[in-house]
Amino acid sequence: MRKLFLAAASLLAASSAIVGITAIASAQTFPSRPVTLVVPFPPGGVIDTTARVIESGLAKELGQPVVIENKGGSGGNLGTQFVARAQPDGHTILMVPNATVVMNPYTFKSYPIDPGKDLTGVGMVGETYLGLVVPANSPFNTVQDIVAAAKAKPGELTYAHIGPGSAHNIAGALLNKKAGINITPVPFQGAGPALQSLLGGHISMSYATIAGIMPYIESKQMKLIALAEPGRIKKMPNAVTMNEVVPGVEVTSWVGVFAPAGTPRPVVDRLNTAMNKVLAMPEVQAKLDRIGVVPTPGTAAAFDKRVQEDLKFWKGAIELAGITPQ
Repeated sequence: MRKLFLAAASLLAASSAIVGITAIASAQTFPSRPVTLVVPFPPGGVIDTTARVIESGLAKELGQPVVIENKGGSGGNLGTQFVARAQPDGHTILMVPNATVVMNPYTFKSYPIDPGKDLTGVGMVGETYLGLVVPANSPFNTVQDIVAAAKAKPGELTYAHIGPGSAHNIAGALLNKKAGINITPVPFQGAGPALQSLLGGHISMSYATIAGIMPYIESKQMKLIALAEPGRIKKMPNAVTMNEVVPGVEVTSWVGVFAPAGTPRPVVDRLNTAMNKVLAMPEVQAKLDRIGVVPTPGTAAAFDKRVQEDLKFWKGAIELAGITPQ
């Protein structure tokens, strides 16, 4: 029995050593072909633009072309599932907003993967910020104005969002819940149509990213009421947050890169190092700033921890907001 145990232990040790050697070897040869960066949305949005900002720098750092592949559908779920099921060798990776991996699991009845088990974090690219805007001729200038009007005329005011379960939708639902009001949500296929509808006077207010609304604010076509963030941001220190007025109304938005679960750690670390170098380039930072993305490089381990924390946070926030999975 002792001999059998020793033989089994030796076999296990040898197998572990082979796995370790294979992982190191894969990292040394990675990438051996072009890397596909999947964006699970149509071209033209913030995520797609972010991917194209870092594309050339990432290719240079990795020594192989980086090919952006847009796989839109089901709120980002289809492209996310595609990467989760891809060969875990680092040659197929995913860029998504946080909503796709930490909110969608609780807002879709048939979310196709388990993000905690089927994906591994490569790293965070940057944070984005969400704001609440009204037309320039709106009588509303503060969150207090909106809350008072909503209480006076329940259900008459409307807010635009980009789909059930989106950060935009959750921010509006939280304001309704926390302030005890009823502003009617109106879904749109994207931020562009929502903002155009706002300018046309068809809705009362809209949630949108800072990058999307700044041109309208600067041209004085819209007014920024508040940011839907936990606290004030360095980029706009004078902008009030909804959380200051109605505590508990906060959402966070970020952009991150993932690989399929099982991707060797040395490969993940190689991708992370390359991405962080690109995010440190002044020209990349300037381009990201123009689209409202604040670079936040870090380790893969720290990103994985953030994802796990956000999964817990958004589960509670979505339940609190009363959003039903669809």
